[in-house]
Amino acid sequence: MILAYGATDCNGRAAQRLYAERHPVRRTPAHTMFAHLHQQLCETGSFQKAARNRDRTARTELNEEIVLDMVETTPSLSTRASVLFTDEASFSREGIFNTHNSHSWAAANPHVTRTRAAQDRFLVNVWAGILGDHLIGPYILPDHLTGSRYLIFLEQGLPELLDSAHVTAATRTSMWFQQDGALAHFSIFVRNHLDATYGERWIGRGGPVHWPPRSPDLSYLDYFFWGQMKSLVYETPVKSAEELVARISAAAGEIRNTPEMLSNVRLSMEQRCEACITCGGHQFEHLPLTAVFPSFSLLILL
Repeated sequence: MILAYGATDCNGRAAQRLYAERHPVRRTPAHTMFAHLHQQLCETGSFQKAARNRDRTARTELNEEIVLDMVETTPSLSTRASVLFTDEASFSREGIFNTHNSHSWAAANPHVTRTRAAQDRFLVNVWAGILGDHLIGPYILPDHLTGSRYLIFLEQGLPELLDSAHVTAATRTSMWFQQDGALAHFSIFVRNHLDATYGERWIGRGGPVHWPPRSPDLSYLDYFFWGQMKSLVYETPVKSAEELVARISAAAGEIRNTPEMLSNVRLSMEQRCEACITCGGHQFEHLPLTAVFPSFSLLILL
């Protein structure tokens, strides 16, 4: 099944057809089984389900106070300067379009049209990171990101990006690495590499420090970067994949050349963490600012 899945470039239905052709006398598995088996092999390195031996950490008020005290007294643990927040996003030809915000006013019918769902479609997967006031990347990833391809990026692409951003060796040896729980990130080979490179200093699914699967936008890239990037990239319609890549690079350069922008985003991180703690770890962005930011009303008066 794994050989058929790989021969069809990780296409479950195509792998199912190929398996039926190669083994006509066997029972043909469901097309979803190929992806599940491949995921298990990538995550555990075995076809057998691994036993869970890791001790569960209880989340109590005492533990929270200990962590907050460590962050306060140990600058190297502070998220404000030493965590490399990372994420991936997809940029397509159509970009961002909300019909509720698109209106054409005229005395007579203007017969306005907007091209959507063109036959010539293209998609670009982009990785980016933010470390303090430094933008790392962006980096164009393969269309279909697998654990092995992501591992190649971590081993070869990321060090080059850190060199380009002039991140010192001292910072690299003390910084934390954060990623979300995407399937490619959870590969056993990726986790082994992160363990070997960062030790206990990485945050993510299956790592020493877990990242919430539905985080309330605590990452710089979630609550700022991707929205800002796409607003710059899609100011006008994109006609080709090459033009899209060029716009992504230009938009990143514009953000990188505005250091006060990243500085303001970094400073807002502390407020978001306080709001998250106030709401008990639940979503807080839909609440009034004065309800989650106690100092906001004071700032208004000042």
